[in-house]
Amino acid sequence: MNRKPSFLGRSVFTILSTWSLFHNAIVSADLPTTKLSNGIDFPLVGLGVGNLQHELIESQISHGLSTKMNYRMLDTAHASHNENIIHTGIEQGLSSYAASLQDSTDGANSTVHVITKVWYTHLGYERTKISVKESLEQLNSPNISVHLLIHWPRCRDDVPWMDCEAEENLLPQYVKDAGPPPHLDKDHAYLESWRALEDIYMGKVKLGTDLPLITSIGISNFDLPEIKELIVHSRIVPHMMQGNSWSYVFDPDLIYFLYRRKIHFQVYNVMNGIYERSGETPLAFRALGDIARALSAFAKTEHGRDIRYTEAQILLKWFTQNKVSVIPRTRSLDHLEENSPEAVGSMPHLTPEEEEQVSAIVRSMFEGHDFDQPQASFINAASEKVHLFWKDLDGMEHPVRTDLEDGDVFDTATHTGHVFVAYDDSQLKRKEFQVTATYNQVEEIHIGELLEEL
Repeated sequence: MNRKPSFLGRSVFTILSTWSLFHNAIVSADLPTTKLSNGIDFPLVGLGVGNLQHELIESQISHGLSTKMNYRMLDTAHASHNENIIHTGIEQGLSSYAASLQDSTDGANSTVHVITKVWYTHLGYERTKISVKESLEQLNSPNISVHLLIHWPRCRDDVPWMDCEAEENLLPQYVKDAGPPPHLDKDHAYLESWRALEDIYMGKVKLGTDLPLITSIGISNFDLPEIKELIVHSRIVPHMMQGNSWSYVFDPDLIYFLYRRKIHFQVYNVMNGIYERSGETPLAFRALGDIARALSAFAKTEHGRDIRYTEAQILLKWFTQNKVSVIPRTRSLDHLEENSPEAVGSMPHLTPEEEEQVSAIVRSMFEGHDFDQPQASFINAASEKVHLFWKDLDGMEHPVRTDLEDGDVFDTATHTGHVFVAYDDSQLKRKEFQVTATYNQVEEIHIGELLEEL
């Protein structure tokens, strides 16, 4: 089956595709993975549990680690106060996983990557050591690979939900005693945190004899000037950068810089930021559904898989196919399976044209500017008056314009695949035209000599 979707127009994806072309990553036949710059194999599809209700975490993780879904990457933060629950969920899930294989000694696919973060109240060298130590104590397991990020470079006065002084006052005394308040040194505290992460990662600082090593270190919610400043003062370039999905679409300078520095990019806010805004841009969302249906038809025709892919899965496939990891959060077991590494990894690849389409769709949904409906512009060059009809799926013809004079132009909104029929003035000759234009396109249809005799 040859899938050749119509082209929506060039977009920022043209720049972003550099990441796909050159980044050192792979998408396996089953589970999408990449390699971090330190050589660690890293899953591209994970589960965000940072803000998930505590009573749901163990169950979600246990289900997610099953052979049916194969989640092997979880995202949280020390400030979420759930690392101990995640540890329990992983141990329970892997126990069930081993039992399902009927081989408790089977070690294949048993490592779970957990990303956790240092909150901005713990910025600074000594405070960061405390945060990391507490995280490692709660996540201490031979089955868990821990990745440590700086959550924010600073507490910001312009963000309504951040209250620097109030949060500082609520800290335990031992944290206050470890170092100065980071909100009083916003330009340097995060650099000291990075120095601490480097020392811990390189083994220069021992936080405890029985604590695991850090698998990688990285940053989150940094802008480009902050990343450049950090790298100037660093001994290790961050292995990973976590950021809003908005950045991937609208900040190509950031994405290109990360590619040049071999910093893996991971996005959050895919569902809330893009998918849940579908009501604001119904035509763009319909275009996303068209791609999902095309991919479903391809899977059935080429691989015999009778499956209906969803719009959400197309978004996840788009990111992971371009070597960007995703961490969607859900409370639904159905969505947990739908968003899983097994589900996304088994999807057919998007064509380059489909990737370009998704880029335009995502931009439209983010901006809240919907697509224009496909337009057909009929130009009468038949040297006579013609009558224009629309042909429905039952073959019935409905008048659209019954007096199109020679040289006249008639514009109308339409849909891809619609069939129009033109008759000469005596209705003895006819000609059919099928619209190929898609959203945001205008297709010119020239009505020349009507050759088909009735």
